[in-house]
Amino acid sequence: MRNIFNSIHSVLVHRKSLEAIKGYRTLRKSDPDFVNRVRNTIADNPLNIRRSIVENILFPKEVDLSIATHQYLLKILLGRMFTRSVLSCIHTRKSFLYPLPSSWLKIVDDSGIKVAYFRSRILFLIFISIYWLFAIFTLFRNILLQFKRREIKGDYSYFFDLDNSCLPSIKHNNTYNIVDWYIKNFKRGKKTIVHNVYNMNIDDRDFFGFNIRYSIDHCPKINYFDFFVKFLPVTFLQIFFLTFVNLVLLRWWNILLLKEMVYMNIFKYLDSNKSNQYFFHFSYRIYRPLWTYAAQMRGSELIFYFYSCHISTYMMNNGEYSTVPEFWQVMNWPTYLVWNKSHAKFIQSQIQSPANIKIVHPIYYQESSSIKLTTNRPIVLVFDMQPYREYFSYTFASAQSYTYSHKVSIAFLKDIQEVTSQMGVDLLFKRKRNESKLNKKYLTFLKSFVENDNVTEIDPGVSAFRLCKECDVTISMPFTSTAVVADYYGKESIYYDPTGNIQKNDRAAHNLTVINGKKELRGYLNNLIKNTIKSSS
Repeated sequence: MRNIFNSIHSVLVHRKSLEAIKGYRTLRKSDPDFVNRVRNTIADNPLNIRRSIVENILFPKEVDLSIATHQYLLKILLGRMFTRSVLSCIHTRKSFLYPLPSSWLKIVDDSGIKVAYFRSRILFLIFISIYWLFAIFTLFRNILLQFKRREIKGDYSYFFDLDNSCLPSIKHNNTYNIVDWYIKNFKRGKKTIVHNVYNMNIDDRDFFGFNIRYSIDHCPKINYFDFFVKFLPVTFLQIFFLTFVNLVLLRWWNILLLKEMVYMNIFKYLDSNKSNQYFFHFSYRIYRPLWTYAAQMRGSELIFYFYSCHISTYMMNNGEYSTVPEFWQVMNWPTYLVWNKSHAKFIQSQIQSPANIKIVHPIYYQESSSIKLTTNRPIVLVFDMQPYREYFSYTFASAQSYTYSHKVSIAFLKDIQEVTSQMGVDLLFKRKRNESKLNKKYLTFLKSFVENDNVTEIDPGVSAFRLCKECDVTISMPFTSTAVVADYYGKESIYYDPTGNIQKNDRAAHNLTVINGKKELRGYLNNLIKNTIKSSS
């Protein structure tokens, strides 16, 4: 039965995707920025939620419900499924059917897309009901987790959503991962580092005076009295009794956030006031969880860090930028860790809430393998921007055809290889990562590219930081963050654009050199070899 259901679901999704791709192709010719403008118009219009006695019972006064609900809906409803639905409607000219609040449906309607209001509202009610069930599941899940959570004594720093490559290796002391970065840069920070990366082969361990510990999730363990006498009764009351009140009063946002309130209550009823640090990365950019407000009230520090300084849009030929798709305007994290002044300036220009923006220089994040470079010849290190297959890239619905074109990515590598080969210069080539969604024509090209005599392919798992420290010159495709890493280490670092469409004063270049076209690239490298590389070889 499950196989039949999965097959039907796969067929429906595939059909919807084909319609969306056709709609995407239509927009690419007429108005490529359309979807992102609609999404940002919605992001610019938060829901007007006024507190009543019900909200005062459910939420601390520090929580702005309009912002919290707005962020949550943007996160779960305005992603790829929304984009696919809009693009599908553009191709089929059918009415837009999607679960959204009425005010957001009107924005879609005002954009020129006909909206099926009644059916979309019904879908939204079903959507809210599903999240009520999620709240029940979350509550019972936390009852079980209460017995599995471990008590970590003293202050600690918690890192969200890491994997094995983000943790320091037992075999190697010199690693480039987020934990190693924290140890090197937060020497006066918390001496205990907690993560939720489960690996039977990796035990809790000490590393350069820091204790690295595993926890099943981010929630501290509550003493059993507070859990069963305070947390459980209050949470049961919120989920089962106050849900009826919210239904009568049509305050659907309270039902939507019940799942998040379960975690908020855990922090609300902690028996001690710990001054912890919680580190969030880019995946958490839109929604700030409700529990973070309770944690902050208890003295915890909330830190949002960037493991990349890639700015999502580039300057077009008319000097303007396409619409930024990341919803920066709704973010309200208290502290941001950024790479440089231009990065800080961009973030400051996008967010609307007061925040502490700290420049900490490039932040390394993960490394799954290592390498030692041994060559006496000049080294040019090349970093690409890998193009995705159309069935995946269309969901970005971006005006940036440059970034996702396999033709541009191929031209980028071909030009560099041709110029450097004529000069007798070695190329080290590192792909961003191994992924299954990459463009097949690009992958086919790479097989022949790495067979060139002057090209050596580096395992994608090797950190760009490790490579940039040992290279002579770095050439990056616009606008991957590796160029900024190389510049940080004092290396010659440029962006190369084979199309000539990238503007030299683009903010995304972080004040680094932009080279346009093969002729300009050859002139740049010739001059560099004469003045720099040959003298060091």
